Amino acid sequence: DGIRDSSVTGVQTCALPISIEDSAKVISRMVDLVMIRTYEQTKIERFAAHSRVPVINGLTNEFHPCQIMADLFTFIEHRGDALKPLHCLQNKVVAWVGDGNNMANTWLQAADLLGFTVHVSTPSGYEVNQAVAGVRNPACYKLFADPLEACRGARSEEHTSELQSHLNL
Repeated sequence: DGIRDSSVTGVQTCALPISIEDSAKVISRMVDLVMIRTYEQTKIERFAAHSRVPVINGLTNEFHPCQIMADLFTFIEHRGDALKPLHCLQNKVVAWVGDGNNMANTWLQAADLLGFTVHVSTPSGYEVNQAVAGVRNPACYKLFADPLEACRGARSEEHTSELQSHLNL
């Protein structure tokens, strides 16, 4: 559950685990910010709760905010206005075709916060868990059984790479 050997600090722990909370206290004294890629969202939350510096979620099983931010920055760069960069997202449609995974959860969160809509098409049994995504506004997404229908009218199409060859996207 904790860190056994930290290449960041160069400290050997003699195989005794260091708790996430203690790791956060020590590491955050030495850096200006921390980015963590891990499996469980709760690990990042525990680390952040005991850190003196900002903690960035680089990736978890539940969320992938850095990737979505990069995709949104690219959208804004190509379609935005320098004076109103987020305006280009308002009332737009992004299509998500693929598993209801960390990327899908984060697209829904971004839509909820920034005022666009996500058309979601997932295979049966791999739907988005709205409770995990934490969406407050159900109008920010629409579910589709047919992936081509989900893409109709979208300004950006996002999908898992495995689907690319199957859907000719």
